[in-house]
Amino acid sequence: MRGRSRGSPRLPRTRPGSRLRFLASGFLLVALALPGVPGSAQAPPTVPPTPGGVQAPQPPPAPPGEPIQPELPVNLTADRLEWRRAERRIIARGNVRLEHKDAVLLADEGEVDEAAQTFEARGRVVLTGPEGRLEGARLLYNYATGRATISDGRGLILPATSFTAREIIREDRTTYRLTGVAFTTCAICQTPPYDWEARAGSATLYTESHVVGTHGSFWVNRVPILYTPLFAFPVGPRRTGLLIPQVGYSRTEGAILKPLFFWAISDSQDATVWATYRSERGTGPGLEYRYVLDEQSRGSLKTEYLHDRVTDKDRYYVQATHRQVFTERLDGRLDLDLRSDKRFPREFSTESAERTQLFTDSRVALTYAHPFHRATLTGSFTELLREQTPALDERLLRTDLAVTSLAQPLFGAPVLFAQESSSSYLDKRDDVALGRLDLHPRLGLPLPLARGLTWSTWLGGRLTAYTFDRRTGEDGDASRELFDLETDLTWNLGRTYRVDALRVAAVRHLLVPRVGYRLIPQTDQTGLPQVDAVDFVSPQNHLLFGLENRFLVKLKEPDGSTRVAEVLSLTAEQGLALRPRRRAFADRYLASLQPTDPVRAVENVQSLAGVTGFSGCSEADERLWSNFFLRVAIRPPVILDGRGTVALDPESA
Repeated sequence: MRGRSRGSPRLPRTRPGSRLRFLASGFLLVALALPGVPGSAQAPPTVPPTPGGVQAPQPPPAPPGEPIQPELPVNLTADRLEWRRAERRIIARGNVRLEHKDAVLLADEGEVDEAAQTFEARGRVVLTGPEGRLEGARLLYNYATGRATISDGRGLILPATSFTAREIIREDRTTYRLTGVAFTTCAICQTPPYDWEARAGSATLYTESHVVGTHGSFWVNRVPILYTPLFAFPVGPRRTGLLIPQVGYSRTEGAILKPLFFWAISDSQDATVWATYRSERGTGPGLEYRYVLDEQSRGSLKTEYLHDRVTDKDRYYVQATHRQVFTERLDGRLDLDLRSDKRFPREFSTESAERTQLFTDSRVALTYAHPFHRATLTGSFTELLREQTPALDERLLRTDLAVTSLAQPLFGAPVLFAQESSSSYLDKRDDVALGRLDLHPRLGLPLPLARGLTWSTWLGGRLTAYTFDRRTGEDGDASRELFDLETDLTWNLGRTYRVDALRVAAVRHLLVPRVGYRLIPQTDQTGLPQVDAVDFVSPQNHLLFGLENRFLVKLKEPDGSTRVAEVLSLTAEQGLALRPRRRAFADRYLASLQPTDPVRAVENVQSLAGVTGFSGCSEADERLWSNFFLRVAIRPPVILDGRGTVALDPESA
């Protein structure tokens, strides 16, 4: 998909003395935190920390001769990752992101099948790539072939082909097979119902040339005007010539006319040129240029200019993106977003994502990926677009070096080591400039107690040190030291039932009771600079109870092979706060808790803004018991999906 730019990278100005020495030592310490462990060349999925700084449990160590982590040709991240080694599956839950070549897939939850080389995504699913964007409730993506199947989906094929369909099968970048579909090539009406559209019982979309289909009808303003049993019409961005102009009316812009000219420069380059006439605001040119230099280098540039007759000002934006793969392990990315003022996209953009954008985030990043380590050097500039947005800074200029190490045996011992560390320089422009070093190593000990019964414990220490220069003239240093403890007792019980009905060869029932404990002691953090989530670690002292039921079926394929699919899961969870009290919490953490977090529940929230001297922090009473949650997911081996959550408040029941 065309890269949507996100802010202009700018380097922070250098500062003499202790701050430069602090940053230099920080980068050195982060680098030294990497234990040298040999491995293969492909990067496994990373496991980010859960809210509050506690990382999700890692799987127990593999038997001798097995890899500690799966090696995938994709980059997978989520709030929680679980590797089921025996099934060759990875379960991802919460803010799931899968990157493969130039495709990015986002979802609420998902599952990797290593054997089939597929990723099944569920929830709010979004798949983007250079050719466009797909959205839906459930998607099955084969990262070996690029084939994707999505149910109840929407699609946007650049530059201006939008559609909705009951089922979408993406065979490759240029071929889509659609069932129960409605098309439009109107670029300013990308949200159904479209101002004009073609509907079909089934159709095949060849993005470079045309659409063919059966049982077609053509509609204008939701009124049918024509029916045909067979139809075909041209689409696609690869032909030089005029595109369908955008026509519309806005209360603030007046009559709108936007003729577009597409230039297919070559197989690897194209450009779209336009001049938008707005009767109340004026006329301004625009350009979008896309290029693919080779498999390792691609990017885009988009810009538009307007001399606004209402404000009598020159208004513009420039958006650019570039991706460069240097080696198998080293790649770089540039995202740029420059604009004359904050309101430009909100007033003039025809795309809802740009109209509702909360902030710009421009960055240049260099990433080194190792099977067990990942290091990223980033320079970024963030600017708030909507003043009422909580827990975000007006402007933030920063450089970061972040290093993550996945769980692995420490010097051959049964103890596992993992760490997440970073060294940063942050400039809040009108408030404070600071250097920050954050070290968070963790040690884990999985103990198999009996068959299927495992006790896993993780103990981490965290040191965050600052040197800062406030605009008020106050310089100084600060630090925070804390530890976190996470322990879980799980019992994996299962039974397999032989079946010979339809395509089902066997059914396996897994029952997994779980008891866990989370501890982060209360620490006074009100005197620390507050820039992002690293600067405020929310306390924890909780028990977690859970019971998971999973039903898996072994399916026989027409070619004689078999595959395993999870068709039903039922999970019950509840959290208990030990010695609940009134505590201070980070607002961005509280937002993620309400109302469905079984580990933590709070009430009587009161903002501390103006009391502690910084925003983004509140006080709240911890509840003794969280809500009782029953989560149900139904995933039959067809393009269907059903999910639901029932929450019971024990204090009001």
